[in-house]
Amino acid sequence: MYYNIYEVDTTPITCSRMDACSIGEHIVFIEKSAVIEDLKDKEKNDVLQTYGKWLQAENLGVLKKTAFILNKDAAYGKHFADRYARFHQLAEALSEMTEKDYLHRFRDICNLISDLKKSVVDEDDDYVFLAGTTLLTMDEFLRFAAPGMTYHIGSICKYHQ
Repeated sequence: MYYNIYEVDTTPITCSRMDACSIGEHIVFIEKSAVIEDLKDKEKNDVLQTYGKWLQAENLGVLKKTAFILNKDAAYGKHFADRYARFHQLAEALSEMTEKDYLHRFRDICNLISDLKKSVVDEDDDYVFLAGTTLLTMDEFLRFAAPGMTYHIGSICKYHQ
């Protein structure tokens, strides 16, 4: 499955600082053994349309051409609603583990911890390369992005493992 890496900034991006070669050297993608490719213009337009539809469907914001604005409640939108319930369920399951479970159910505990982390942040999903300096998961970006701020998309790459 392919995921996207969006170059994003708060000002229009006139000179891109991201391509498949440069972002492919980031430790996140090296650890994933990811294959990264630049998108052609047609692919980029298709990805932007899909991203815009996703923003609206999740009640996160609106995309116009290559700029988007997140809603005031983006961090609380539909995107995270189901995840919190799952996070809470997994945290309770972990808290109910006894010392005996801790000592003898190693694989079960590892799986619960992995699922718990994924309920907070999905690291096998889209990424945002913010302001040419910071790589964030889409989940992290949505939590910390400023509501009402206009964000501009420059280059888009795709990756798979």
